[in-house]
Amino acid sequence: MSEVKRYDLIQKAIDQIGKKKKNVNYLEIGVQTGFCLFKIKAAKKLAVDPEFKIKLTKRIKAYIKNLYNFNNIFFELTSDDFFEQKKSFISEIGGLDVVFIDGLHLYEQVLKDIENSLYHLNDGGIILLHDCNPLSETAALRGMSSEEVLATNPPNWLGIWNGDVYKAIIKMRSERSDLKIAVLDCDHGIGIIKKGKAEIQLAYTEEEIKAMKYSELDKERTHLLNLKSPSAFNDYLD
Repeated sequence: MSEVKRYDLIQKAIDQIGKKKKNVNYLEIGVQTGFCLFKIKAAKKLAVDPEFKIKLTKRIKAYIKNLYNFNNIFFELTSDDFFEQKKSFISEIGGLDVVFIDGLHLYEQVLKDIENSLYHLNDGGIILLHDCNPLSETAALRGMSSEEVLATNPPNWLGIWNGDVYKAIIKMRSERSDLKIAVLDCDHGIGIIKKGKAEIQLAYTEEEIKAMKYSELDKERTHLLNLKSPSAFNDYLD
């Protein structure tokens, strides 16, 4: 797996869109400690998480190191509540250009986050998702958190938990012919969703996706995820 990181791709997308648009709006769902958010440079950065875990000292250092952090706007809400309560706000700031989804790792919730983000996504915008390519059955276990999964004493636990986010990719690829969707083989799998004609559409039903086992992904991950090298990211940027 490539060493390219999620924040590298996010920034590349922001910089590319910024060539055509003066002020780029960035939304990050699932911020917690700000590990990714604080690295990003964008005109407006919306941070959504039901429980931020950012120490004051870390926040101060982040603001000194990256002045774009003064453009941060924090919403301590679930993503569902954010999209429901802040519709007018998102419209007022001019919609969303780059969205990074790294919240609850259950595919049902990821689907909601994708659909809500698409509703507000500007033409030429892009959605990125973390944890789309789990490399072990344990990493792909369902749960509300890594702590919950760990409490079940899973075999071969290595401290990596991606959940079944990959199923959201498969479902979207099965239902939406109007979206270009792929997963980059880096940083636990970075999903890409962008408006445009689908390259290859899948034909899985919702029931088949729900019942899908990790072994099925493992056998056909390149086909199911449209898995690509990180260098293919340029093909998804205007």
